[in-house]
Amino acid sequence: MKAKNTLDLTYIKTMAANDPETMKALLQALQKELRTHLPKARKLYQAKDWNGLERFCHHFKSTISFAGHPGIVATNRALWDMAKAGADPSGKGAALIGQLEKQGQEISRQASKALKNL
Repeated sequence: MKAKNTLDLTYIKTMAANDPETMKALLQALQKELRTHLPKARKLYQAKDWNGLERFCHHFKSTISFAGHPGIVATNRALWDMAKAGADPSGKGAALIGQLEKQGQEISRQASKALKNL
């Protein structure tokens, strides 16, 4: 079993039919998505744009599903649920954003390692 905070390439390998060039393209797309879209979550949270944050999380779940990383999926889900509620009554939203960013950075690092091994 993969560790909770480890990139699992199973889905990417399946989608790429084990073709290294396709795997490379998918990993690069994942990194780009993390780099360009992940910073939006903090801005939306700080603006208390709950509808925008809900849309972000909905879109982001598709991106992270191929990382095979249950930790970031769970963090995104918790943030999505909060955004759907339209408030952060527990005050945990900032911590969730920080966790999402940290997990995204780790996935990007692991994707870089995987790219070097293709």
